[in-house]
Amino acid sequence: MVHTKSRNTATSSGSPAPRAEFFTLAGIAAASTGAISAGEKIYKAVSSPDPLDLRVLSSAAVDNFHRVAFQALNQTMHGVYLEGISLAQPKSKITRIFAENKVTYGDNDKNIIAFPTLIPPGESLTFTIEFPLINSANKAFGLIALRYSPLSEKAELQRKDVFRIRWA
Repeated sequence: MVHTKSRNTATSSGSPAPRAEFFTLAGIAAASTGAISAGEKIYKAVSSPDPLDLRVLSSAAVDNFHRVAFQALNQTMHGVYLEGISLAQPKSKITRIFAENKVTYGDNDKNIIAFPTLIPPGESLTFTIEFPLINSANKAFGLIALRYSPLSEKAELQRKDVFRIRWA
């Protein structure tokens, strides 16, 4: 009769013990690579490629002007200065840019935005642009251009966003 040592393949809780191959360097590397890859995919899905997100809130004709309201959201952990706003399409001049809850000092209209204006981390600036009515419904869209400076960046950035022009 040959005696062999029995291997205990169960833990104290009764569950099978992990196989030695699981703890090899190759096994750990394979598991961590999969976790890192999944984490990168989740991060890319939820993060915006731009530190400043622009939302179009409303568009209407009021008196002899188009008024389009926007919300600029600072998506960073740093302040962002809005340096300027212009229209790339239509080729109209913006007559006024005013903001909700914006207070300036002196004789200026309390809602007119003065540039540069700070958007603190995680906060937003809601503003409305006003420009003369355009004659053609064929060009029922516009293109707004923003210049901004994240305090965590070396250079000023720019973005252009499309918006619908409405007459009602």
